[in-house]
Amino acid sequence: ETRLLTHLIGEAHTAGDDTVVAYRNGQRWVRDFDRVPLPAPDRPPWRSNGTYLITGGLGGIGLSIARHIAETTDTATLVLVGRTPLKPRHDWDGLLADPATSAAERYRIESVRFIESCGAIVETFAADVTDEPAMARVIDDVRSARGKVTGVIHSAGILRDALIALRTPRAHSAVIDIKAKGLLVVDRLLRDSPPELMVLCSSVSSVLGLPGQVDYTAANAFLDSYAAYKQAETGTRTVVVNWNAWQQVGMAVEAADTLAARDSSIDDAPSPTELFDKIEQGHLASRFSASMSRSRHWLLDEHVVHDGDALIPGTGYLELFRQAVAIHEGFDVPVELRDVTFVSPFVVAPDEVRPLTVRVESEDATIAAYSDSQTQPHATAEFTIAADDKIDPIDLDAVRQRCDERIDRFDGYSDQPFMDFGPRWGNLREVAYGSGEALITTEMSTGFVDELAKLWLHPAMVDMATGSAQALIEGFDPNTSFFVPLSYERVLSIAPLPNPAYSHVRLRPGSVSDLAVFDISIVDHAGQPAVDVAGFTMRKVAHGQSLTAGRSAGEARWRQQIESPIDTALREAILPAEGVDALDRILATDLGAQVITSSVDVEAWAHQVDVEARSLAGDGQADDTMRFERPDIGADFVAPQTPIEIELAAMWRDLLGIEQVGRHDDFFDLGGQSLIAVRLFTRMRKKYNVDLALSSLFEAPTIAECAALVAQRLGIDDQPCDEAKPDPAAPVEAVADDANTLGSPPAFRSLVTIQKGSPQRTPFFCVHGAGGNVLNFRDLSLAMGRSQPFYGLQSHGIDGVTRPLASVEEMATAYLEEIRGVQPSGPYVLGGYSGGGLIAFEMAHQLRAVGEEIALIVLLDTFPPVTQAPKLSISGVIGRVRSEGFAYLKQIVTRRIELRAHQRELERLHTIVARGDTVPTELREMHVESNFGEAAANYVRRPWTGRVVLLRATEVAFAFTGLGRAYGWDEVIEDGFELVEVPGNHDTLVLEPNASILVEKIAEMLAGVSSLDTDPAV
Repeated sequence: ETRLLTHLIGEAHTAGDDTVVAYRNGQRWVRDFDRVPLPAPDRPPWRSNGTYLITGGLGGIGLSIARHIAETTDTATLVLVGRTPLKPRHDWDGLLADPATSAAERYRIESVRFIESCGAIVETFAADVTDEPAMARVIDDVRSARGKVTGVIHSAGILRDALIALRTPRAHSAVIDIKAKGLLVVDRLLRDSPPELMVLCSSVSSVLGLPGQVDYTAANAFLDSYAAYKQAETGTRTVVVNWNAWQQVGMAVEAADTLAARDSSIDDAPSPTELFDKIEQGHLASRFSASMSRSRHWLLDEHVVHDGDALIPGTGYLELFRQAVAIHEGFDVPVELRDVTFVSPFVVAPDEVRPLTVRVESEDATIAAYSDSQTQPHATAEFTIAADDKIDPIDLDAVRQRCDERIDRFDGYSDQPFMDFGPRWGNLREVAYGSGEALITTEMSTGFVDELAKLWLHPAMVDMATGSAQALIEGFDPNTSFFVPLSYERVLSIAPLPNPAYSHVRLRPGSVSDLAVFDISIVDHAGQPAVDVAGFTMRKVAHGQSLTAGRSAGEARWRQQIESPIDTALREAILPAEGVDALDRILATDLGAQVITSSVDVEAWAHQVDVEARSLAGDGQADDTMRFERPDIGADFVAPQTPIEIELAAMWRDLLGIEQVGRHDDFFDLGGQSLIAVRLFTRMRKKYNVDLALSSLFEAPTIAECAALVAQRLGIDDQPCDEAKPDPAAPVEAVADDANTLGSPPAFRSLVTIQKGSPQRTPFFCVHGAGGNVLNFRDLSLAMGRSQPFYGLQSHGIDGVTRPLASVEEMATAYLEEIRGVQPSGPYVLGGYSGGGLIAFEMAHQLRAVGEEIALIVLLDTFPPVTQAPKLSISGVIGRVRSEGFAYLKQIVTRRIELRAHQRELERLHTIVARGDTVPTELREMHVESNFGEAAANYVRRPWTGRVVLLRATEVAFAFTGLGRAYGWDEVIEDGFELVEVPGNHDTLVLEPNASILVEKIAEMLAGVSSLDTDPAV
């Protein structure tokens, strides 16, 4: 994530010392800027009586330009289009008089009134600029009332700062849609009567490539290119202006508002049922914020670690999320939260005030709670508005009869030595135990009963109703065992909690002493559910482990009131008066299609970005000051302790570009992926002379686990080193030269545990592609959800020591032997990526031959065993040369060079194999792939009756265009064949964002497979 290199089209100008500077770039990258005076215009560039359509017209920059047009013309019409509707005119006086009216709402109303006072006509419309039917209605209304649209100012946009490695990959980006798709929609609707002028508001990010702004950079780069195209192809005057941040208005200001709730001196405390101080609702997203302190919020003051700080309980996030979704979608509606995950604690010291923000995203139905940065959330979830279907009531009498082994009664509080609870938590009355289940009775004290009507998932009541049956866990000791919430598969809030409430808790089979999973129904006296919980997972906290130590470096910086990067940018940003003056100067002079307009030195800025980019993209010797902060990944930072751990942490820091790497940090959570893994394992091999399979990262993803694996191979005892030693890794280096004699690698296993998941769900076994590796299954496994067991099958030979198996039948037999050690009997769910689909297909045949049931076969873009690449005719070659020219001829030459190089490497490989030597890393994939090609060519598919789904990539390489849509699988699947097309190509099919779409397609099929009693210890 360095910079987007692009050729700019504009010319270079400056407005002088008294205003902003517009920089010019001809054919060069932003380096040497020419600066010439840019005079003020003789007359305003805006037409009196003109009609100007402004997208994002109710935003800060849009309104600033609208106000300026009104001031400099007589009777212009300003059409202001925004996603959020302006309040009705008859409410304006009351809103302006009300101190609770937000500053943004006040600015919108006052701006419209000012524009109208200048003699201009204002039309406001609430419409999403990407919604073509809605925008068509807007433009039709404008044309009917005002005639032709004179000019368009496209200023709509949103900014979401986050590093690539910390983003959730999605198939669509609202950031790109609003700028790029929105522009295309408006331009298409005005095609039959084009405007005289189009002004596109872009950003300097498109020429600087600022960190954390990949989609924003891409969206603005599209505007830059489109301006050149539009002006050259249609003649419509089109100017794109690359602004830096504007002061007082704009997206940077809105982004800064999310960093902290800075007012720590609010006198009037909210009532106990008010969780949020400020609510900002929007069509695509809503934001809920509060300044949290123990003095003002019982949610903190009544939930304090003994002799420690206060923290929001897990159930606190449930109600924060439920209430935010309910307000965003409509009050008092049933809400279903899914995959609720607690990432890091929100901790507050006795005299501290901390900001908390909950953001609801409609686009991908996600919700997150964060403090310092949206990229470092405390908790996340997905949501939906629940269906009207009622859940069946439970038979309370039957539950009571089963729960007769022991009954514990309480006066409100359980015996809890680890926490100091407040009065609201004093609601526990009784816990009756049965075999693997319990019935908890809770009743809220009289003084707080009214809160239940507003807080449907009252944090104190739900906490006691879900967490008071931990005695069901084998080996549980209330004096030494402390479990904390980890996640929920699902929380369905149907109605406010009854009082008293009865909670039927079931411990799932397979729960172990340090990890327990519960299903819970909270019902009224008649057994009618108010809350239904599935997959509530708790983990045991190690003795002495701090619960409140997980504060990120970013949070510590907020506490010290250090200025954020956004604040720094805003301090030197463009004033609105400067911005509109610069725009007048640009439009009054023929500068070309693109102008960079900035109040700071872009050349120096570009140099700074270059320095930081080089430090992170180099050979791993980056300056520590240029690394990113350690992301808040849910694990407390624990410094590496042993010589190998310290050395590995240094490698991870260099390769991942992260400031700190702890011994318990997960490689993938830190942003690691397969390309970085290859570089990491290459360094480890050079350093220690040990050769590990890439799949080791699934089973040993942390520094501590990876170091233990290396130590085992070296045959040494990697003990914690003396802190005084400057080079603790030196002793290891001394023995590494003779490593092969010190330890031998464990026996090769094809089965790789990528994700253990829930023991109640049927495992998914997925076979490697032709290259033999399974590291590319990471995204696919995560997309299936944490509860789905996911196992990969890697090829023999991928370790460089074993030799690949000779036939598809042999591979299937070997893999099944390992699979049945995990799942002894069916029904089985088998899958295979690319060539692996053939092996999965053969495994299904072999299992059925011994009487086992196959529930589902998933073929991930699997081609037939023998595929002949189609040959171009002479006329076809000539046609491609005509259409593609030199590029096609260059492609032919390049391919031939690559084929020669491949042949030389293949000959080298054959020599190594013939000698019986270990195959080097760079040749292993070639070794496995060439062997698989021979095995696949000899495999004959047999007819099959049963459910098979082929997930086929929409983008098909030229070599496979003649295979038909089903790749011939419909010819051998006699009954039960399904074809589903998924975005992407053969390589990206199993990677995000396509992996999530792929999983959506087969989710119902996987859910329909009956759950099994698999061995949770495997």
